[in-house]
Amino acid sequence: MAATTGATPGASVSVARGFTAARWIGETGPTGMEVKSRQVDAGHLFHTYLTALGVKSTGHFMVAGQKLPMADPAFEPIDELVA
Repeated sequence: MAATTGATPGASVSVARGFTAARWIGETGPTGMEVKSRQVDAGHLFHTYLTALGVKSTGHFMVAGQKLPMADPAFEPIDELVA
């Protein structure tokens, strides 16, 4: 699936099923080097990938009788990116 971004006329972005194309999350300082709001990292992205695939990222699974979280419970999905 391809989506036109609107930022650049005619530009296309390939998007996996379940993702919203061309989204900006948070805010940076004037130089783009300082995060002013909504800092995200790999933990947030992993939850987002699972959610887009229809997997409950807050779920658990069992390994050798031990209950383990599907993803790091300190993070959550980036809801603005999930279609």
